[in-house]
This record gives sequence, C-alpha cells and structure tokens, in this order.
Amino acid sequence: MIGIVIVTHGDLCIKLVETAELLGIKSKNIETVTFSRHEGLDDLHAKITRAIEKVDKGEGILLLTDLLHGSCSKVAGEFLEQKGIEVICGVNLPMIISIITHQGEELHYVLQKAKDSSIKNIVDLKEMLKGR
Repeated sequence: MIGIVIVTHGDLCIKLVETAELLGIKSKNIETVTFSRHEGLDDLHAKITRAIEKVDKGEGILLLTDLLHGSCSKVAGEFLEQKGIEVICGVNLPMIISIITHQGEELHYVLQKAKDSSIKNIVDLKEMLKGR
C-alpha cells in the first residue's frame, strides 16, 4: 500500500481527511502536515520527513500539496530526488477520495487516477446542466 502525505498551509490537510471520512472514505496509511506562518522551511522539511517515515511501506509515497509554487510545494519538491516519491500540487477532496480508494494499486496508477478525478470534478454546473 502506498503512503500518503498531505502538506498544506494551515489545517486544510486535516479538514480534507476529516471530510473524506465524513463521506465514509476511511483513510489508511496517511499523514497530514500543517505549515504555519510561524514556521520556517527547515521545520516544514523535518515534518515532511517524519511523515514520510511513518507511511513508507516500500511501495511508494504520494505527497499532496495545496498550492503550486507555495512553500509546501517547494519543500515537497525537494523529496522528488528520492526513489518512489511523487508530488501532486492542488490537492482537493475528489483527489483525496480517489487516492484512498485506489491506495492498494501501483503508485503511478494512483497518481494518474488522482489527477483524472480532480480534473473531472472541476465543472461549471450551469453549463453542465444546460447540456442535459
């Protein structure tokens, strides 16, 4: 089973996992890492390192961050040099649900499913309803 680490500014990561669980999606082998304005990048790096160590079962790690080019993504990007670690920026609830649902699959498959589910769930509802 792949490991999941969600890294966000504030407690967004915690709320995403809580919301998925509220919807009946039970999280497993997942860690959340919060980043506050009072912490430095070295602190964030250390927190991500500890989270990776907790979820690493040897089948790959998926790091999810909230904002492309933000501090969380920049620091998470430093882990790309390690084998078996992938990073996706722009974490959202459909992505979390997809990842947890497919967590037992191969890392690159889960990575693709996560991106697909996110894109698929970004819709203009008015346009979609017109198409009926």
